[in-house]
Amino acid sequence: MAAAEPLSAPLEVHKAKDSLNEEATAATISRWSDLHVSAPALVVTPKCEEEVVEAIRLAKSKSLTIVVGGGGHGTFVPVDSSTLYLDMKAFQSIDIDKDAGVVKFGGGVATGEMLKRLTANGLYTTLCDSNTVGAVGSLVGGGNSPHVGLHGYMVDNAVSFRVATAKEEVIDVDASSTGGKLALFNALCGAGQGHGVIVSATMKVYPLTGLHLTDNKIWTRLMMFPPSALETALKAYLSLSPAPGSLYRQLLFTRAPPGTPMAGSPIVLLSTMYLGPATEAEKAASVLFASDLTTAAAHIETQMIDVTSINNALEPVNVHGGLKSTNGARLTKITPEMVTSTFAKWLAITDALPDAQRSLVSFQAFNPEVLEANGKSEPGKDKFLEARDRGFIMVVATWCTTAESNAKLIPYVDDVLQTCRKEDGATPRTIPNTMRYKEPLRNLFNEEGISELHRLKKCWDPEGLFWSPYVGAYRQE
Repeated sequence: MAAAEPLSAPLEVHKAKDSLNEEATAATISRWSDLHVSAPALVVTPKCEEEVVEAIRLAKSKSLTIVVGGGGHGTFVPVDSSTLYLDMKAFQSIDIDKDAGVVKFGGGVATGEMLKRLTANGLYTTLCDSNTVGAVGSLVGGGNSPHVGLHGYMVDNAVSFRVATAKEEVIDVDASSTGGKLALFNALCGAGQGHGVIVSATMKVYPLTGLHLTDNKIWTRLMMFPPSALETALKAYLSLSPAPGSLYRQLLFTRAPPGTPMAGSPIVLLSTMYLGPATEAEKAASVLFASDLTTAAAHIETQMIDVTSINNALEPVNVHGGLKSTNGARLTKITPEMVTSTFAKWLAITDALPDAQRSLVSFQAFNPEVLEANGKSEPGKDKFLEARDRGFIMVVATWCTTAESNAKLIPYVDDVLQTCRKEDGATPRTIPNTMRYKEPLRNLFNEEGISELHRLKKCWDPEGLFWSPYVGAYRQE
């Protein structure tokens, strides 16, 4: 495709002054976390593909680096005075093709909107567990979801991408592409940041009837425990493995929200969700009804929730601003030693830093059989997602309001991740969506994958126009 002609109407461009303070920066670009964000040189809000191409041209002319903004949840993505921030919020299209079993969505679509549209059409797909996260951003970073045990990660359900490149072309890539385009498609499936501007993506969708839900609702059970009952809750959590692909479960360390039992106090949450009939759910999670467990719990909720409400529990953490960071590790196992030591460290740091008490830790578990099978299939074997045999993800999320507290949280995160990985004994691996700021590449990909990312950057973006977490100045500092 030839480069687009200059538009007769000007781009929507906002200049950012060097003296811009934090409040003004927040008004210019709104992100989930204020970490690694200062005033960008320009903010561009394109409304069509031609304007995306013109923005690429503009960045070249001013020697700026393009950072693409979708949902604004990438805590590892820096924005500074050398940045042209490309805000994709105008790209809100969602086109469903039931006959083909796919949905095509724009680069600015949020997960919550996708969820509502699909549900209204009797469909679902592998979407992440936060309504405000950008659907494209979560897809290209791997894409964990409650459906991982049924259909794998989001990248396993990627069909195609439409991409504006550094060459000022807009191209389509999918598994049937050849040569460099096929290599680009595979990289976008799990290592997708920094290769171009994804104006739209297409994913597989599935009929909700295939889940055989009871009354078209999802079975959930939430149990809240005081710290003294950690061992009891942990024993129940570990006894849920192995489990069917329909059962998704989490063990969470957090502070009880206002209006709930133990408000403000540290608590342990044991959360389960079953994507199937309620009768099957109660059998699969029968250990959660044991008398010793229910007696130890401070609060229990067993609910049938609407499909569109699947992510609502995380709404309190979706607010923008503050110093937040998500730091993940994919594990082969979870042991009592991992969990108890992590809890002690989390409790100590949140007790010591009152402004960091919204920090939390999550141990997520799922059946990895489908994930492994996808990796052996065509085209799954070539997608950028490794360690498919791992059925556990740990996320250490930090949230504070002061730079002093954030500086103390960094070594805490280092300690927790290092201790758990040592106990796990496997090669460190992190899903890109939850990578740390300047995450070592060896924690993401093997040497072959790292070499391929460098080769692709030279092929598709030799001048380093697009910010990348894998190649370029970000890695040289």
